[in-house]
Amino acid sequence: MPPWSAPSLRRGVSPEVSRVHGASRAPRLLARGSARSRSPRSVWTDLPIPGSRAYPPQATEQKKEAFRKYLESAGVIDSLTKVLVSLYEEPDKPATAIDFLKANLGGPTPAEFEALTEEKNALAAELEACKKELAEAQAKLEAAEGAGEEAPAEEAPAE
Repeated sequence: MPPWSAPSLRRGVSPEVSRVHGASRAPRLLARGSARSRSPRSVWTDLPIPGSRAYPPQATEQKKEAFRKYLESAGVIDSLTKVLVSLYEEPDKPATAIDFLKANLGGPTPAEFEALTEEKNALAAELEACKKELAEAQAKLEAAEGAGEEAPAEEAPAE
């Protein structure tokens, strides 16, 4: 009889255990809760299988369909299709396709991004300078109004 069809293998007993302890003692060792007490199949039966009751096919299909409708209504599918078609029709394929996709989806190139960052920083500095100038002007105005109130009020000419 070939070794893979031995009765001990059909019962889930490893060949090492059956050779060392004999076929009669091996089932008793496994019954005591050794590391091999679970058959390899029982390990996989604990995991949910797609399409089983844990994952009903209707629920996953409904989620996929809802997400597809969302992408379609947002215009994502059309935009991606146009960009991919333009990449396909490009005679000279770019070295990095992801940069081509970014550029054609409307995102700034790295050079444009750097220029925009510099412009933002310059505008932020200008804004801070304007805020400081405004605060100084308001302080001068309050000081002038305070000095005007302290001065004796001139009498209005009688008519």
